[in-house]
Amino acid sequence: MRFDFHQLVKALRAASLIAWYDIVVQDEAANRAFYKVRCSLLVKPYKLDIKVIITARELIYAYQFYSTQALLRWDNEPHFPELPNFPHHFHGPDEKVLPSPLVGEPEKDVERVLQEISDYLTATSG
Repeated sequence: MRFDFHQLVKALRAASLIAWYDIVVQDEAANRAFYKVRCSLLVKPYKLDIKVIITARELIYAYQFYSTQALLRWDNEPHFPELPNFPHHFHGPDEKVLPSPLVGEPEKDVERVLQEISDYLTATSG
């Protein structure tokens, strides 16, 4: 399982939407790793939490965009097998579950997540 946490952090540093980020957990061992990053967005009071868990067999991810409650979420928990991009899925602001364009490569997927958050903010600010 290939994952480069430093590339994920580099993408966050380069993102114009993020004011700052905090590495909450960076726990690495021989056969597993757990990462949690909390990002504060330039548009207050929004935040983005990113979780990545790596085991010998899989990479599990979750992105949650929120203010006082969850607004948008992406993850790959295997509980919607009917979706075309299973196990990747998206929870919208109305809690409707949809296919997700993410592929399980957090270093790249984070850019897609940030773009979708930007689109959401643009759509809801008018």
